[in-house]
Amino acid sequence: MPKLDIAGVLIGANGKSAASGIPVNHLRVGLSAHSSLLSHLLRTLSNRVLPPPLPPPQILALLHLLTSLDTQNHPQNIGCGEREARLASSLLLSRGGLIHGIGRSGDVNEMQPKAAGSSVICCVVKIGVKDLLQNSLKMAFLKKSTVTVLPTCTGLSILLCLLTLKKSSPPTATKVLWCRIDQKSCIKSVQSCGLTLLTVPTKKVNDTVTTDLVALSSLLAFHGSSVLCCITTTSCFAPRVPDDIVSISKILKSKNTPHLINNAYGLQSNFINDMLVQSVNKGRVDYVVSSLDKNFMVPVGGAVVFGPDKGKIKDVGKMYPGRANGRVVEDLFVSLLEVGREGYEELWEYRRRLLPKFVKVFGEVAEANGERLLKTEGNDISFGMTLENFTNEECGDIGSMLFTRCLSGCRVVPTGVSKNIGGEEFRGFGSSTDDYGVCYLTAACAVGMKEREVNEFGKRLDSCLKEVVKKREKRERKKEKEKEKEKEKE
Repeated sequence: MPKLDIAGVLIGANGKSAASGIPVNHLRVGLSAHSSLLSHLLRTLSNRVLPPPLPPPQILALLHLLTSLDTQNHPQNIGCGEREARLASSLLLSRGGLIHGIGRSGDVNEMQPKAAGSSVICCVVKIGVKDLLQNSLKMAFLKKSTVTVLPTCTGLSILLCLLTLKKSSPPTATKVLWCRIDQKSCIKSVQSCGLTLLTVPTKKVNDTVTTDLVALSSLLAFHGSSVLCCITTTSCFAPRVPDDIVSISKILKSKNTPHLINNAYGLQSNFINDMLVQSVNKGRVDYVVSSLDKNFMVPVGGAVVFGPDKGKIKDVGKMYPGRANGRVVEDLFVSLLEVGREGYEELWEYRRRLLPKFVKVFGEVAEANGERLLKTEGNDISFGMTLENFTNEECGDIGSMLFTRCLSGCRVVPTGVSKNIGGEEFRGFGSSTDDYGVCYLTAACAVGMKEREVNEFGKRLDSCLKEVVKKREKRERKKEKEKEKEKEKE
């Protein structure tokens, strides 16, 4: 890469200052930081690895520098097209300058001619994400492959993967085997593609809910070549545990059936990452879709698609219709540069170190209230506790009370709930099985959680459960008094 001497702009070839009255040595010292910043960026592009973290002021300076390369910021530029990055509000400029967006109408990964700076940001983001997956999370199969960062949530990214598979498959392949996981996104993704959903049932093994592999094999054998692909899930709400993607990938390889893995927030789990690597090495994996916000702690709206076949991953980017919003990559660009590789490794490691504490606190609250923690080995992100001593109505009250007490993210799943999604009827919706048999509550120890939050979670949950019991006892005492009054009247 050519060396950029920014100081040369203000210091002439004769070594004298072009800015009258300012000593040359002062200029060189002041501008060395600017040159260092550009060198930092160039090393990232040439070495293909995430650079050491930068302080926020330098990241902002780099952002301003890169956005100045986009055509709308050229003083001499006159836009004569229908889309020229014009803003009606000057206030919007304070949010960043990636107004042209990213990609082109034929490919979200293509360089945008009007936005050289935005294109550089996209390149750095792809390099950074691939570096984290390949080197930090030990996904060696990415060495000969690539990643595609999409400005779409997990569900829409799965939809784009399905459309990509549909385009390259026979017209008779119209069915999708879907290992049941009670989240609406996957169902809607399949239905939005005009494909037929074939739900693979789950089975309950002690406390856990897992995919029935025998049923999966039977469905695959029965429907044969009409199956477009199989969608499995690795990150899920307890008591559902991650699919056995290693075994499933072997089955799909033997049947030459594409495999799409919904790995929404699985990157923070070593157990899941190890399964992904084994699945690629021993079976068939076409696409893995992971959320950006859940794994990298950025605003909602993006996902990364990766897999062992470079061509297939690039094809997903070509399926995106039109130019894309640049906000997602800008957010990730800032986060990658500020946190760095070691920073993300520490965030993921901190979560793993916090797990025993979280499980201990959750279990103690359950035991103190006459309940127990569900044993869901294999799911090291989401955990659950029974609510056997509470009625369905009280379970609903618990969920509301937790939210109003600023304890977000907890899910209370009552029994006997059915839900219709796009014409598909799901009994026991929320538990990923027709009848789990008991009401329960789930909570997650996800990346970004702090130890003080775990302690406060335990206190608020315990207080909430005890308050529900007190209300019940108060109602019962009131009923007893009413009965006594009735007897006295008699």
